[in-house]
Amino acid sequence: MAPGFALSVAAGVIGMLTLGSRVWGQELRTTADVALQEEYQDNVFFSQTAKERTWLTTVAPRVKARYGSERASVSGGARLEGRAYSRDGDLNTVTQLYTASAERRTERLTSGVSGSFIRDTTLDTELQQTGIVLDRHRRVSRTGRVDLGYALTERTETRLIYSYTDTKYDAARLADYVDQNVQLETRHAVSDARHALGATVSASIFETDSSYRSRELSAAVSYTHHVSERFQAALTAGLRRTRVRIGGNLGATATDAGVVSEVRLTRQWDTGSLSLAVSRRTNPSGSGRLVETTHGSLHGVYAVTAQATATFDADWYGNSAVDPLGGNADSTLERIEPGVGWRVGERLTVAAAYTHLRQRTETGHASANRVMARLVYEWYRSE
Repeated sequence: MAPGFALSVAAGVIGMLTLGSRVWGQELRTTADVALQEEYQDNVFFSQTAKERTWLTTVAPRVKARYGSERASVSGGARLEGRAYSRDGDLNTVTQLYTASAERRTERLTSGVSGSFIRDTTLDTELQQTGIVLDRHRRVSRTGRVDLGYALTERTETRLIYSYTDTKYDAARLADYVDQNVQLETRHAVSDARHALGATVSASIFETDSSYRSRELSAAVSYTHHVSERFQAALTAGLRRTRVRIGGNLGATATDAGVVSEVRLTRQWDTGSLSLAVSRRTNPSGSGRLVETTHGSLHGVYAVTAQATATFDADWYGNSAVDPLGGNADSTLERIEPGVGWRVGERLTVAAAYTHLRQRTETGHASANRVMARLVYEWYRSE
């Protein structure tokens, strides 16, 4: 998908929203803002040996539009990030994100479809999903999702979800891949509405351009407890079975088994919130293998004043390639990010943050530090 085509899609979505607002007599909700960010990085390539320092200037305009009613909604958005590096002009790039979605809701049936087009670099984006540090290369990722839900009773609902991801890289050492997943989940709320039980079964296929193919089946049960109006606990536990084939149709095959799990605690106060989560699941990756990731996260927000907030984020990732035939490359990654934000006026926000990253692998370790300051100005909002 070329950037021009992606822009046409985004413009078409916004055009349909505008037409819909005129035909249906509903108001079109739109917002537009622009962010200016300055960042210092002491290891731009996340290298174990030769660290390269740089300043990074980012200009990021964004627009979002939504038409909505009680029964249906359509939305679309576009975000561009122009990135300029002080020492290496070859790193300069424009990150692009385009999204579109639609949802329809009746008394019992809900349906939705969404898609996105992303052009960015690997080093930053895949960290958020797997914690794996890949070389800094550009990638293009297309995603799609179809979601169908049906209320069996007032307290029981079931959902069928299909998702598709197609990711390509501009580097030969990284593996282009396609990942598909089908998931069926059922959720039942107990009479007092403080407890909920659920069950999920899923099947997925992960394929790379280097003759690695995996098929995975998993089943899990879940339990959610609203301990109070401000404290919630959720637990998911299950098993997976993954069959891997390497080397094409005549290649070697093997089976790997593991667990899928998640524990999540959320607590809210008048002046902030705190959430803690620990999960284990498999994820697609440009490393050429399906990756089993254990992820622990801590997120906190505290309102210092009505305009000022303080945030704290911490993540830990433990990774292992799902390769029963050998060749596993285990690694860990730690990320800590404290930050502050201040709403100067109705449309202007100022933020600053410090980020520390540290990766450990079988061959060594690497660390990086980043300091960031950002201004966000909302220059248009439909009333």
